[in-house]
Amino acid sequence: LTCVTGKSIGGISTEECAAGQKICNKKWTKMGPKLYDVSRGCTATCPKADEYGCVKCCNTDRN
Repeated sequence: LTCVTGKSIGGISTEECAAGQKICNKKWTKMGPKLYDVSRGCTATCPKADEYGCVKCCNTDRN
């Protein structure tokens, strides 16, 4: 499985997931008005969102 770890004007960066990590995730955390910290990567289970963010998980390549 290959997950996107970052997106920018220059393109996307990806990582190959380790054994046992079969889910790609993207997590948004609100840092301020219209300002979010976004993290992406591989995981074994879909993390839960906290009160200031949201999480999207999938098990397909490069989403």
